[in-house]
Amino acid sequence: MLTKRQNLIETITGGTPDRYVNQFEFISLQYRDPLNASNQPLRLGGEAIDLWGVTWTWPVGTPGGFPVHDDEHLVVKDVTKWREQLKFPDLTFSDELWASAAQQFAQVDRNEMFAAFVMFPGLFELTHSVMGIDKALINFYEEPESMHEIIEAQTDWECSYVRMLADHCHPDAVYHHDDWGSQISTFFSPQMFEEFVFAYQLPLMEPFGLCCYGCCEPMELRIEIVKKACNLRRVSVSAWAHREKMRDALGSNYIYSYKPTPADIARPASDWDRIRKELRETLQIAKDCQLEIIMKDNHTLGNNPDNAKTWCKIAKEEAMRL
Repeated sequence: MLTKRQNLIETITGGTPDRYVNQFEFISLQYRDPLNASNQPLRLGGEAIDLWGVTWTWPVGTPGGFPVHDDEHLVVKDVTKWREQLKFPDLTFSDELWASAAQQFAQVDRNEMFAAFVMFPGLFELTHSVMGIDKALINFYEEPESMHEIIEAQTDWECSYVRMLADHCHPDAVYHHDDWGSQISTFFSPQMFEEFVFAYQLPLMEPFGLCCYGCCEPMELRIEIVKKACNLRRVSVSAWAHREKMRDALGSNYIYSYKPTPADIARPASDWDRIRKELRETLQIAKDCQLEIIMKDNHTLGNNPDNAKTWCKIAKEEAMRL
């Protein structure tokens, strides 16, 4: 039987996997690298200030933390003066912190799993964390030069840290998080995306062998730009993407990573006929692609754990019909 790592490699290289890949089973995400270990932890019901100077609060009854963006707490109040107001975290760490991080990575069985570190915040996340999302989006239009400067500086800073981590911890991968859109909005036109986003993401992607890209945003609006990355291998096709357009754009050259909405099984009683119909349609649409189907982000199953089992059963049945 293949290990989780071996099974993924067989899947993404067109080999002979012996089972379905189960979400992120193949990767061990490490959060205690020196940078993350130096950050002030945010706890439910509490408040914390991160390494960028952003104040975060996590109200009870909410799924996670939120940056505080009133006038008192904004880090960058005038984007044209960002160099005076935004201080990048120092990347000088003690030998003890590096040794601790290296030990954690060394404990991962590299035959069984990949070892990766998690990088937060992303390029856009930093801009809206330090100045508020409304001001950030306005500044992309009104102060493009300053926004270019901030993102370029962050890209250089991130590349420096990635090189340091590679030297000390030898990770297999980087899980780089960022929010560049929602289910129904990509925030930017394709032209602005290429200018302000992808131009700076490329230097972060280039050192790696293969890259995955996308989350819940409708990727068909920017896929031709993203395909300019020569090491792109896997692309997210969310429930809000245009499945046929993504099929035509990806063909058999990339993994068509279809992600049904988790809301389908986040309720006590699911509409299994509709779920089966949607899966059948997707399998038919993408049957000539390198297709994978991932049910993920299931924060609740509507107090009915059998929903997950039933969904997997239906997905397998429909896959076997082809």
